[in-house]
This record gives sequence, C-alpha cells and structure tokens, in this order.
Amino acid sequence: MSEKTSPGTLGFGVGIGLGAGFGVLTALLANIDVSIGITNGVAAGLIVGGITGLSLERHWIGDDERLVIVFGMGFGTIVGIGLGLLTAWTYNFSYVGGFSTGSIAGLVLGTILGMQIFLFSKND
Repeated sequence: MSEKTSPGTLGFGVGIGLGAGFGVLTALLANIDVSIGITNGVAAGLIVGGITGLSLERHWIGDDERLVIVFGMGFGTIVGIGLGLLTAWTYNFSYVGGFSTGSIAGLVLGTILGMQIFLFSKND
C-alpha cells in the first residue's frame, strides 16, 4: 500500500534541496559567502516550493495542472527579487546586482520546482 505525497509536501521537500543547491551556485557566481547563499537558497526553496505546491493542491491556478509551472516561474521570480534586494541591503551589496541575481535565480528555481511538482504529482 503506497500513499500519495501531496503537492505541498513535495514542494517543501524538493524546495529545500534545490534551494540549497541554487543558493550555493548563486553565492559562487556573485562572489559572496556561501553560508549567505545556502540560507537564502533554502528560504527561497521553502517559500517557492511550498506555495507552488499548495497552488496545485488547492486549485488556486484553476483546473489546468500545467499552469503550476507558470505559477512557479512568476512566484519564484518575485521571491528571488525580494531575497536578492534584502541580501543586498543587509550586506551592503549593489542593489542592481541583488535584483538581477535574485530574479534570475528565483526564475530558474521556480521553473524547476514547478516542473518537478507538475511531473511528480500527476495521478497514475
């Protein structure tokens, strides 16, 4: 007997791992401390993965399940911009750099999380 994992739970779980990975990658590309990247990446992964999974689970996006990918892209970009600007403000970085790095990382993270949630939450 196997129980099906809900999309919200799947989003939280996958979001932690993907967020940490993208946080390290973003920190290395932006030449900042890796611990900052990991913490911001995990936070972004939890927020984007959880809300994107819940959007599919609670039908916030309508009946077409493919829209979870688009929702993940948009929501990931918004969260990435917010965390990028917050990091830039906290550690006295360039705001333009925080905005652009956060938006790119958030867009890619949201796209991958949306695709993961869509593919793994389909009914058999």
